Amino acid sequence: MLYIIWVLCIFKVSLIKQKMKKRAILYLGGGGMMGLWGAGVLTKLQNLKTYDKIERVYACSAGVFNGCYFLTKQMEKGSSIYYEDLPPDFINVWLVPYGALQRIINGYIKKIKFSHIANVMNLNKLIDVARNRKKLDVQKLKYQKVPLYVKVLDTKDNGVKYLDIRKGDVFKLMKASCSSIPYYFPNPEEENYIDAAIKEPLGIRYLIKKYPKQKIVVIFNLSTKRNLWHYIKNFIEGFVANSMYKGVFSNFIRREKDIRESIKIAKKNKNILFISPKDEENISSWEMNPLKLKKAYRNGMKHASKIAKFLK
Repeated sequence: MLYIIWVLCIFKVSLIKQKMKKRAILYLGGGGMMGLWGAGVLTKLQNLKTYDKIERVYACSAGVFNGCYFLTKQMEKGSSIYYEDLPPDFINVWLVPYGALQRIINGYIKKIKFSHIANVMNLNKLIDVARNRKKLDVQKLKYQKVPLYVKVLDTKDNGVKYLDIRKGDVFKLMKASCSSIPYYFPNPEEENYIDAAIKEPLGIRYLIKKYPKQKIVVIFNLSTKRNLWHYIKNFIEGFVANSMYKGVFSNFIRREKDIRESIKIAKKNKNILFISPKDEENISSWEMNPLKLKKAYRNGMKHASKIAKFLK
């Protein structure tokens, strides 16, 4: 009798291990307002009830925001924030030249009072909506089983860290992950975590090394067509960002090369499903038009079936 029980226990453990092996790692990329495309993908995955196929979630920037609402099964509510609550003043592109000039003066010439430095993105508005108006179920997020690792850059040592959002301040980590310099400047005396995408845009190598035999799904919200402008953009952004945090310029210089290499690695690896918008689905990361945003959301939903099929 004891022998039979022992055999059954071994069999049960074996089944659990097999089930765990089949569960996938989900990576959620950023991209500003284009994060709504990824939100569309996740909304459909929520409807398809794919949670039992996912072991862990890694995310940065807008992906963290999406991941929180996905794991609490509130994707419709979270997605609507993009096109109902954030426009028209979440992003103010007209502040880019002025804000950049202020940062350069502050970093290279003379200090400017922190409260007087203009931010292109109004992250306080985003957090306020998630905290009070379209409430994220923080308790549910804390106690659900799938960990969400927030990818942040520690400005004190220039190191990338993955923090389990269940063990920290949810809204503080959400805001830190979206602090995309040079467009938003968190108070360096109070905050030392910012968006890690400037140093590790995708983190494909990290995920492959950590999960060499598991399926990995990468939701990349931006265009995979890269050109010379991306190098120029990173150079300009890096120069401005370096006035805020010394030493980050080199991160921006290497960033485009890392993105291109990561995309190639992901597409060649049979254990990785890499999905991104089609050319005609791309919108600006700064888009504030609700109609265009809703269209991006619907386009994202069309791609979820690829993931559901991959996870079987």
